[in-house]
Amino acid sequence: TMATAAHHVINRAAGGDPSRLARISVRFSALVLPGDTLQIEGFSTDTPSEHQAVGLRVTNQDEVPVLTKARAELR
Repeated sequence: TMATAAHHVINRAAGGDPSRLARISVRFSALVLPGDTLQIEGFSTDTPSEHQAVGLRVTNQDEVPVLTKARAELR
């Protein structure tokens, strides 16, 4: 689940360049089972950082958050 979110950030915000992903942090908040469909939304954050920060909302097909406090930083 975290890898799927990281892949989303790399493709959508880092131009497909995995070397730009400096760090990612998440809190696993619900189970993801085989066959579940994940919805991933990224948004910019105002958190001070030396890197570009991207916040993430990750939910399952029932709109239950499966990752919370999700944040990625890009070089």
